[in-house]
Amino acid sequence: MKIPAFRKKLEKEKASIDIRLKSGVKEQLGQTSESLRKLFSTRDNVQAIRDEMVIIDRTCSDPQSVVSTFDQISRVCQLCLDALDILINSQVSMVHRNFEQTEDMVNNLLEMDTRLDDIEEMLVTDQSVLLGPAPNLLPIHLQLTQLENFRNEAMHQAKKASAESRNKLARRFERLTSIIEAFDEHLIQLCRNILSLVRGGHPEVIVKIIKIAEVEGREDEKVISNVFYDAFHANFVKAIAIRLVKKAAKLDAASKFKSMQANARVFKHYRSKFMKAIADTIKDKFDAAYVRDQNDPTAFLENLGWIYQDLIVIERDVVACFPQDWDIYSHMVREYHKALNTTIQRLLASEPDATALLTLHAWLKEYKSSMNELDIPPELLEPPLLGGNEQSLIDDYLKLIVKKLDEWSANLMKTELAEFTSRAEPPELDADGQYGMQGAVILFQMVNQQVDAAMESGQGMILARVISETNRVLTPSTREWPSVPKRARADWSNT
Repeated sequence: MKIPAFRKKLEKEKASIDIRLKSGVKEQLGQTSESLRKLFSTRDNVQAIRDEMVIIDRTCSDPQSVVSTFDQISRVCQLCLDALDILINSQVSMVHRNFEQTEDMVNNLLEMDTRLDDIEEMLVTDQSVLLGPAPNLLPIHLQLTQLENFRNEAMHQAKKASAESRNKLARRFERLTSIIEAFDEHLIQLCRNILSLVRGGHPEVIVKIIKIAEVEGREDEKVISNVFYDAFHANFVKAIAIRLVKKAAKLDAASKFKSMQANARVFKHYRSKFMKAIADTIKDKFDAAYVRDQNDPTAFLENLGWIYQDLIVIERDVVACFPQDWDIYSHMVREYHKALNTTIQRLLASEPDATALLTLHAWLKEYKSSMNELDIPPELLEPPLLGGNEQSLIDDYLKLIVKKLDEWSANLMKTELAEFTSRAEPPELDADGQYGMQGAVILFQMVNQQVDAAMESGQGMILARVISETNRVLTPSTREWPSVPKRARADWSNT
């Protein structure tokens, strides 16, 4: 329902802009006509001077004998004529160039919406198949670069215009700005799927991305060089520019200096953005893996085999798509290692059980061995996982076992003693008719589980420490139980 109103509003704005453009062209043509009229008048004056000089030449039968400085006068006149010719040619060239620039700007403004429609259609096509061949990537970048340069030039030329005119012109480029932002986001999404693109058989997409980053990087460097040059040599450049303008009326030099300032480029920093996108993707991948198995740390560690698979694909397929100076292999290996270290710290902060600590200790050894087999340089595996202090896992494990054994034995002793002395129910009998206590069975089952886990670790020190702590916990119980019947009989007698 709002489309007719919007269409009418846009048609009004277009009509207003067309009127302004026509007015500007008309004004430019008027100025051009006035300049041509002055040029013709100047040419007539020059011709009159030439005629006067011819008359002077004819009236002097022997100029050198009549006028002693005739040679100097002749040279001065010739210099004046040459200067006039240069001035006229420069003015004509400047008028012609201004007319062409005005005409190009009008045409670009009129054609911009059509070009943006085509760009938007190509971008939507590529976005619909994110992991596809991206056939429109380079054409889109070329078109957007041309339109962006045109926008910068137009906004520079409009600096002397009124605020209202500048605002209207800026609104004309709002759609271009939004499409440029959408294209940048599309490039970032492609960088976040580098491994998927390679595995899907589209490494050429990565090459296109790198080509765009290098082109934009060179343009960024040019702007940085200009800014540096202006900052330290502004007065010198200004003086040279003025001298070039004044010398022989060479206005082309001034025009070139002006165009250098007009290229008010916005820094893209594509290379750093792409590298950051790759690092963020790796972090997100580890976060997703941790969240998926956060309730089962052992399963999380067992499912980390994709790390080695990714590193193999990176070395085999991804590195070939990047220039050597990007050093993409080192960058990605470091990011994988850093993300893994962060995730392991996160896992330890969640206070996993004793079995998970032993599994983690064994996995860290396997990780070092696997990275060595992949020929990963040690300097890329910095900082060391857990600060290189894997032994702290064993200490934490033993502390946890000691704590649990103390808790289990204390709780079971309290419960069993209360049941034994209260005699609320008859004693339990096993299959052989022998008296027994379920709490003791449970306690020894827990002890056996911890001993089995210590044996599976393959470290005799851990097994010895677990058995020693088990003995320490069970000894007080064996000492206390013989005195229980005597206390129980005394309680019963008093009752």
